Amino acid sequence: MKKGLLLILLAAGMGGQAWSQQLPGNQLAEAHASGNKTAVKPKSTTAATGGDMIVKAVRAYNEKDLDAYVACFSPDVEVFNASGVLMFKGADKLKEHFENFFHANPKVKRRIIDRVVTGNKIVEREELVGLTGGGQSVTSVYELDNGLIKSFFFIGEF
Repeated sequence: MKKGLLLILLAAGMGGQAWSQQLPGNQLAEAHASGNKTAVKPKSTTAATGGDMIVKAVRAYNEKDLDAYVACFSPDVEVFNASGVLMFKGADKLKEHFENFFHANPKVKRRIIDRVVTGNKIVEREELVGLTGGGQSVTSVYELDNGLIKSFFFIGEF
């Protein structure tokens, strides 16, 4: 079901050449967390740049470095839920949301399971661990503009 969902998201308007980063076990997340760029080689410069920004955001998220996390996003970032409803707009609202989220979930970490990059769009299947209510799988879709995350669409809780 989860891989089918990624294909549906790609077919629904994320046209162009896509590549997928798939490694056995948790090697992808470990490669990203360690900054090891030789373990996973993107096929395009756009993919490398976008992927690097997401890795930077995930690292800041996992370290609970709110300022570094918010710096990965456009000042007018838009965050949508799975239904496409705008949850909030702007870096200030993003910071406020995650400040509350991290306070309620001080041990939360994101692990990247799979990533597909198509142009300036990145789809990730992630695992959230350390949530107060237990772990959870999430699918996130990021759109980048000028090197920053312009919009963020997610399926699942974050």
